[in-house]
This record gives sequence, C-alpha cells and structure tokens, in this order.
Amino acid sequence: MAKPKLLFKTRLLKGLLVAVALIPKPLAWRLSSLGARLMLKAQARSACTTDENLRLAQPHLTDAERQQLTVDSLSHTLFMAFELAKVWTWPWSRLAQLIDIKPASRALLDDVINQASGVVFLAPHIGNWELLGFYLQQKTPLTVLYQPGPSEAVNQLMLDRRELHGTKILPTNRQGVMGLFKSLKQGGSTGVLPDQVPEKAGGEFAPFFGVQAFTMTLIYNLIQRSGCRVVIAACLRTDKGFEIVIREPVAEIYADDVAQSLSGLNQSIEQLVLSAPEQYQWEYKRYRRLLPGEARRYVKKKT
Repeated sequence: MAKPKLLFKTRLLKGLLVAVALIPKPLAWRLSSLGARLMLKAQARSACTTDENLRLAQPHLTDAERQQLTVDSLSHTLFMAFELAKVWTWPWSRLAQLIDIKPASRALLDDVINQASGVVFLAPHIGNWELLGFYLQQKTPLTVLYQPGPSEAVNQLMLDRRELHGTKILPTNRQGVMGLFKSLKQGGSTGVLPDQVPEKAGGEFAPFFGVQAFTMTLIYNLIQRSGCRVVIAACLRTDKGFEIVIREPVAEIYADDVAQSLSGLNQSIEQLVLSAPEQYQWEYKRYRRLLPGEARRYVKKKT
C-alpha cells in the first residue's frame, strides 16, 4: 500500500495531467515547436546532443537540414509530454479511438501472438512508445523489465497504468531477467526498448548508422536461450492520431554469432527510424560509451 505522502503526490500529479490533457492538440503542438526553437537558440543540452548525434549518424545532411531535423525531433519529444497526459489519464476506450493499424501490421501482429513460441516486441525511442505498450497490452499479456526513475509519484502513476491491463513488472536485475526468460519459454510476450545504452556487462559495440554504438546483448541472449520470435514495433504520430507499425526485423538478428546478431538488431532499428526520422529521440546520448582512443562526446562547447 502506498504511503500517504506518496499517495497525495500521485493524486496531485494525476490531477495536473488531467488538466494538461485538456489542452487542444494544435495549441500543444505550437507550444512544443516554440519550446524546441527556444532550446536550439539557447543551445540547451538536449539541442546540442541532438545536433551531435545527427552529425554522427546523418553526416549527409546539410547544416540547414540538420538544424530543421533538430527542431522537429525536439518538438516531437516535447509534444509527447502532452500526449502522456492523455495516455496516463484517459480510459483505454477513448485512447483506442486515436489508433489505427494497417492490414499488413495487423496480420503480422496476429501471427506472432497466436504462435506457440514467445515474442519480443522491440520498441525503439520513436513516436509514443508508452501508448504502444498500452495497445499491445490489449492484445497479449506482457512481462517487462522496469527501472524506476527519480520521481516516486511518476513511478507510481506509471506502474498503476501499466499494471491496469495486466502487464507484469519485473525489476532490472538478474532475478528479473530470469523471469523474462521463463515467460518467453512459456510462450509469453515482452517489450524492450532496444536502443538504450546498457551497463558494461550487458553489451558490445556494433554499428548504428555507421558509428560504433554500445548495444545491448539482452535480445541476442533472449533469442538464443528461449527460441523466441522478434518483431519491430512502434506507435507513430499521424495527422489523425497514431498508427501502430509492426515489422519483421533484419534476418541477421537471429544469427548465432553475437556480432552479426547485434548488427541485425541495429539495422532493424535504423530502418524504422528512417521511416519517420523526425519522431526519433535523437537527444538521447546513444554514443556515450566509447571505443579505446575515441574522443569524448557530448561536451557542451563554450560560447
């Protein structure tokens, strides 16, 4: 049972989110775009990180193109805050009206859910991955790993919403990972954010947009030890709302060789990102772990 102080903070947060959810979408987008432009002008940390990531991962862009994509990416990230106000407070029946899924994605989703083996939904930081999780919860029970953030109130609200539809939450430790293996071997499903930088013991370097990035080996281990199936999943923004996208990954992700598998994982993410690059969270420090001899990254330049 939650402590009285935590319960009060959680209710207060929910009340604030209910109020934010009332802001019309056009106004929310204008505010997000304005915030993004101000961040770029002020050379905020997120803007600088986005610019550096794009210089590394998209070197073919002109200065003007990179600046525009920086603004677009930051706008989408800020806009997600307005979306989460709805995702964390609206009933599913209301959220479902905003979501569409094309026949090819629906057929693939039905196929993986109805098979005997477990399935891993790879959900990179693109679009609204929180709403994606809620959608998948309606289709199949999920078991996921969860690392609490610094805010107890946010954690409590997030867990309450995720568990509302039957998602099983496991800690991000050895016991949690073993629980994930067990679930997949029994034909269960899980969702993983595959473009997070793992701890040193949980990853190896693999190319991501042509740059060596420290990449989690969790997916490789899940495949090798459980025989699970993997699909790429995303909830992308559209003019009318959202579209659920389900895709097969690059075949190399199933390779026995870990380097080949990690390369296939990152290639699968790349293909999804290139379909909507403005919706990708480029401000995440994806390349912060370095190979020996590489110069330090994400150092804010003095002005």
